[in-house]
Amino acid sequence: MGAELAAARQSAEQYRAEAQAGRETVERHLQSIEQLSKNADEMRKFALMGIDDARAETRQWKERCAQLEVLRHKDAQAMDTMRRAAFNAATSPSTRPPNR
Repeated sequence: MGAELAAARQSAEQYRAEAQAGRETVERHLQSIEQLSKNADEMRKFALMGIDDARAETRQWKERCAQLEVLRHKDAQAMDTMRRAAFNAATSPSTRPPNR
């Protein structure tokens, strides 16, 4: 019976050592997973900031294009007004030179 008790104690000690080694391995893996999660969050934040910057730049370009379109329309109206005034001035009888 003493030999069986010694063998059981030895077996229990071996299982305890294996369990402790397993816990240490799990703890290392947990730390690795936590670090990986932190890195993934940082990369996600960086990517979202880049997306926001690109959207802001796109919005600025759209606003600038809209402003330029309004300016082009006003210029076209002013040019048409000047063209009509020049045409009317050239064809009005008071501005024609007298016939000789």
